[in-house]
This record gives sequence, structure tokens and C-alpha cells, in this order.
Amino acid sequence: MRIPVSIAKNVYIGTNVRVPLELDDEGKAKEINLLSSRRVHMRAFHLSWLGFFAAFTGWFAITALISSIKMDTGITDAQASTSDVTNVASTVIFRFFVGPLVDHFGARRVMALVLGLGAIPLVLAGLVSSGTGLIVARFFVGLLGAAFVPCQYWTQRMFADSVVGSANAIAAGWGNMGAGFTYLVMPQFFNMFTAAGVSSHNAWRATLAIPATFCVVVGILCLMFGDDMPARDENTADGEQSLAYEPRASTTIEKGFVVVADKAETASSVSSQPKSRGAGVLQFLRLVGNPSVLILMFMYACSFGVELSVDSKLGTYLTNHFKRPDCVVSATQSCTYLSQSTAGLLGSTFGLMNLFSRAAGGVLSDWAASRHTSPSGSLGGRMLVQMVLLLANGVALVAFSFINDIRPAIAVLILFSLLTEATCGSTYALVPFVDPHRRGTVSGLVGAGGNIGGAIFNVIFAACAANPSTGFLIMGSVVFASSISVLMLKIQGVWAWSAFSSLWDVTTGRLLRTLKAHSGWVNSVAFSSDSRTVVSGSEDKTIKLWEVAAGMLVRTLEGNSSVVHSVAFSSDGGTVASGSRNCTIRLRAAAADSGGALR
Repeated sequence: MRIPVSIAKNVYIGTNVRVPLELDDEGKAKEINLLSSRRVHMRAFHLSWLGFFAAFTGWFAITALISSIKMDTGITDAQASTSDVTNVASTVIFRFFVGPLVDHFGARRVMALVLGLGAIPLVLAGLVSSGTGLIVARFFVGLLGAAFVPCQYWTQRMFADSVVGSANAIAAGWGNMGAGFTYLVMPQFFNMFTAAGVSSHNAWRATLAIPATFCVVVGILCLMFGDDMPARDENTADGEQSLAYEPRASTTIEKGFVVVADKAETASSVSSQPKSRGAGVLQFLRLVGNPSVLILMFMYACSFGVELSVDSKLGTYLTNHFKRPDCVVSATQSCTYLSQSTAGLLGSTFGLMNLFSRAAGGVLSDWAASRHTSPSGSLGGRMLVQMVLLLANGVALVAFSFINDIRPAIAVLILFSLLTEATCGSTYALVPFVDPHRRGTVSGLVGAGGNIGGAIFNVIFAACAANPSTGFLIMGSVVFASSISVLMLKIQGVWAWSAFSSLWDVTTGRLLRTLKAHSGWVNSVAFSSDSRTVVSGSEDKTIKLWEVAAGMLVRTLEGNSSVVHSVAFSSDGGTVASGSRNCTIRLRAAAADSGGALR
């Protein structure tokens, strides 16, 4: 039995977990069975979100216990606040470094490394007795936040383009639930220790050992039972999948598969990237300056950054902002609608909604992509979803800033919570297509953008401490403006609008027909002398001939080694001339039954 989760029904809950998933030519899964843990794809999927979930329990463990820590050590509110900022800000640095590591060593090893190393400062945090010690400890605990990078890279390696948005979003969303889980569970562990007779001085220290141990155990599970890529046995027939996976064996890459070799052979990296350190640094710097990467970082700052900031401010805002109109504030009554515990519970649900809300953005992006047959149209569909979600979320946040009644405020809160987390999912549905050879690096950079956004929005709220509604207004305005940045986004030569050739009636301005087939930006179009044929040249290095009356693709002329910048017909319509970026002009016969290039 299958219970579909996505619109396209390629993400589902299937009771028959032994049925293998449908694979593409690269061995990547074209569907997701959430109940399955079958090796190799679904096991990697579950280990990816579990690793990120474990990292979140350690990353936010100190935050969940900060009241007890301050009471025991005498750490001031200002020092605790500085440690909070340090904990999030250091993750930006670590994500920058973890991205290239994932590209080179694979997600499995790096996930285990991050969880293992991150557990060390978490345990050592139990030795702190001053604000400075806490700040230093939390700087290194921030390494656990970088587990997001191998989490996203792992799913990108295992799942095909048709479901990669859903895979990324579900894995990250389920991992993000670790924050809400930590806020709910860590105080209970602390209470358990104190109820058993352990002093408060030792109880919070012992409690920190629990998520640290959890991180180490999950890291070992990833290392022992995970696989970095889809694998194919050398002895099977071409294209046939086998279960002969050996994550610790030497591997080579062939047509997108990992071919398992004998352990005695020379080991090769999971990544097919160049080994030159200088070349790797240069490519990293190019990605840092890539406009598409910067725009996606900005978008993630306006989604995950919003989530981080709202997580820390929402409980206090709900308690202090919404007052009963028939009540007079005094020393004995605060006139709030919500108690501090109730507001905190509502605030925690903002993170727990990641169970489904982030996944919704990825699923919606995959569905929009599936509506188009061409690669350019698929990317255009994903960009459209991104724009709509950012636009709607900006409007919801701005509206929330003006509401003073608790009832409509809760309704709008639920709406912008869904939109914020869905936008996180749709952002990472675009990330895999930016640079297929440097997906780890791109994931790390974009993920760092989310933390940067959270820090900036927290600064804005601090500046608006006297009127927090202004903070939500500014945040909503920035998110609304970020939707426009989609129009400046270019991925694989495709802009949001550039993959289409359109025909218009000159006298009326009416759109007659849209011609879709190019997978890149259309640089030039020209009519034949009889106006029956249109020729188009594109960044996808092809020239296409179209029949105007039917709007049908007649012929594709290939063989260009570079981007086609201009095209033209001869006066008799029998020859097509094209100019390319490689400084050449090619002449081709327009007739379908002719040969290749004339000269």
C-alpha cells in the first residue's frame, strides 16, 4: 500500500519496504518511501536527517539549560546573550569550511567527523565557571550546526532531480525538529537528575553529557552503516543495480555511479573534484563571488534567518505585546493573554512545524518543475515557487507587525510559520543545480547565509527593543524585497524568464505563441524572408528552427563548442549563419534533409 505525500506521488509512505526504488541512469532514486530504510538511498536519507537532528540537540542544549547555568555559575544575562550570538555566529565560519570537505571526502565521513568533534566542547562546557569560558565553549559547540551541510549534500547525492527538492526539505525539516525537541526534553533530564538527588551544580553538567553521547552514537552509525553515493557492482549488467555496497572499499566514479573496487586497490576519493589545493581554493573563491550563490544566501537569510530570529523572540513577544483591553496593568497584574509557559510552548511549535512545513516547500518546488519537460522550464518553475513563497511570507510578516489582537495574530503566526519554513525547503530545491560538481561548497555557503540573516535580524530586534513590532515590520519588508531578487537569479544559464522564445503581434501587442525547448538563455532570434520559419540561438550551444504557424520545433542544429550569441537567415532562407563566443561564424543549410555545417 502507498499513501502519497507529494502531488506527483513520488514521495509516499509505502508499507512494502522491500520493494526497490526506481532509479535514474546515474543510480539516483526517483522516488522516496519514507517508511523504508533499505540500503542505499533510504538508509542514507534517514541517517542524514538523524545526524542533523542529533547535532541540533547538542547545538541548542546549553540554550535549553541556560537559566540553571546562570544561577549556578553567576554568569550575567549579557554574557549569556553574547554566548547565544557566538553559538550561532561560529556556525557561519564552520559551514564555510565544511562545504569543501564534503565535496572532497563525502557526506558520511564528514557527518561523523562533525558530530564526534562537536561533542567534545559540549562535554567540556560542563567545566565552565565564568562567562568567558561559556562563550569560548559555545564557539566550538557551533561546529555542530555545520552538520546541516553533509545532511543536504547526502540527499543531493542519493536522489534524482525530480525529487531532490523534497529529499532536501524533508531531511532538513526533520533534522530541524531537534531544536524543539531539545527545548522540551533537556529540562526534563535536568529535573530527573535533581529528583534523583544530584545537586543543581552537577545536574546541568551531567545533562550535557546526554546529547554529546547521542551525537557520538549517531556519528558512528553514519560511518558504519551509511554510503556516500549510489553504487554499482562491476560484475552486474550495464545499468542493473546490485546491493554490493561497501562504504569502506576503494571506489571510482563511472557515469555517475560508484564502482566498488577491491580493497587492496589504491583508494580514491568519493569526490571527482581536482586534488590540487590551489585549484580548490580558487574554485571556492569563485563560488563565494558567484552572483547566484550570493542571491541564494540572501534568500536563505530571509527564510532560515527569519526562523532563527523568530525562534528566540517569539515567546517574549507574545507575552509582552498582547494585552487584554479590559485590564489595567499594575504591579499585581500584567494583563497578558498568555502566560510565559504558554507563550513558550507556542514559540516551540514554530520549530516543531518543520515536521511537514519545510517539506512542503521542497515538494511544491518539485511539482512545479515536473510541469515542464525542458530543463529550463523546470528551473523556471522552481524559481516561480521561490518568488511566490517569499512574496507571501513578506506580506504575512508585515501584517503580523500591525496586529494587536491575539486571535488574528495566532492565525497569521501559523501562516508565516508555514511560509518561512516552506521557503527554506524551496531554497534548497534550487541549490543542487547551481554547481553540480561543488554541491557541498554551495550548500555550506547558502547555509551560512541563513545564520548571517539570523544574526542581522537579531540585531534589528535589539535596536527595536522598545517596539518589537517595528522589528517584525522591517523583517517582513526585507523578505518582501527578497522576492524580487529571484528575477536576478541565473542558474545553469537560465533566468526566471529567459528560457522562452515568444511571438507577438506587432500591431496589437498580443502574445501569439511561446516557443519552449532551449535549456539556456535565448540570445538571438530571426525570421526567414518568407516569415514561415524562426531561428533561435541560445546559451545551451544549440540553434533551433521553428515553424511559425504551428509553433513546432522543426530542427535542432548542434555542434557548437560555445554559446551562440547571434543567428541570421540568408536572403533566400536556405542558409543559417551563427556567431559564437569562440570567435567563429558557422554557416548551415536550413533544410532538414541537408548535412551539417557548410563551413
